[in-house]
Amino acid sequence: LPVIGIVKRDYDNSSVFITATQKEVDELIESGCEVIAMDATLRERPAEDLETLVQYIRKAAPDVEIMADIATVEEAQNAERLGFDYIGTTLHGYTEQTTGQVLYANDFAFLKDVLANVSQKVIAEGNVITPEMLKTVMDLGVYAAVVGGAITRPRDITKRFVKMIEEE
Repeated sequence: LPVIGIVKRDYDNSSVFITATQKEVDELIESGCEVIAMDATLRERPAEDLETLVQYIRKAAPDVEIMADIATVEEAQNAERLGFDYIGTTLHGYTEQTTGQVLYANDFAFLKDVLANVSQKVIAEGNVITPEMLKTVMDLGVYAAVVGGAITRPRDITKRFVKMIEEE
């Protein structure tokens, strides 16, 4: 598996915080990661625009792949246009435009929309919280899926079990 690198850093002038500027890109290139993931939303960035950063990575580290963290179908299409190698649903539900939305809502309608509108490799990331959900997203045709908090956050895991028992 490739190492996907990100740097999270807050900026006063922007809500973009995942690999937001050339500074973070340079840190990741120096780290030797195989993939650089970055916020590819259409929100205002703290410094360089997204296209400039993609071009910079292609010149500075041509062997490094780039992953777009997106929240909307429009952002997925823009990421494909800019030449990202992977499109991840990482920020769906975490931007002003998508607050409160989850990947599995309406039988994974958002993910299906992304898959129907881009030809680049799509990575399902965010709210893949059960083995059944993982199977569903893989069956839909994603390139890969990230199962993060579903296995790394014991408190959340316990809450899901308790909720299921209470609903019985």
